[in-house]
Amino acid sequence: NIGSWMQNVVLGALAYDLTKSPSFVGVLLFAQLGPLLLFSLVGGLLADAFDRRRLLVAVSLLQGVLSLGLAWVARVEDPSRAALVGIVFLIGMGQAVFGPTYSALLPALVGRQDLPGAISLNSAQMNGSRVIGPIIGAALFARFGADVVFIVNAASYLLVIWSLTAVSIGTPCT
Repeated sequence: NIGSWMQNVVLGALAYDLTKSPSFVGVLLFAQLGPLLLFSLVGGLLADAFDRRRLLVAVSLLQGVLSLGLAWVARVEDPSRAALVGIVFLIGMGQAVFGPTYSALLPALVGRQDLPGAISLNSAQMNGSRVIGPIIGAALFARFGADVVFIVNAASYLLVIWSLTAVSIGTPCT
């Protein structure tokens, strides 16, 4: 989540740096977050229809590749705005699948007695990443540029994939 928040903040800064247009910042941020609003129900349906771990690994792999694509586009002085919006929209689509799938998987990761603590810990790490990610992203953006931030985010998906393959998943709590 830290990598995602790094990328989220830098996308807005990059959009403004490129265009000086608040409207383009809005378009890029809608491409990023709009799919969560519009397609999370589809993500929930996919979470119920497919093996959740495999779905999360596949989506994480895709988002890592898309973040590398974003870095590739952003590496030049005047990147294509259409390519930025398109890739960011696809990343948002991935988030619309990842979020509900991860939420549906959480009860299978811990026993019933530990579920309240796991939910609290998950909320704490989500909120912590919202604080830490933008700070790290801004520092990297100022020092190295947007493409490096997107590469770091892509690398963070390797940790997600490793975690998903390393953890034991039981039967969901009911």
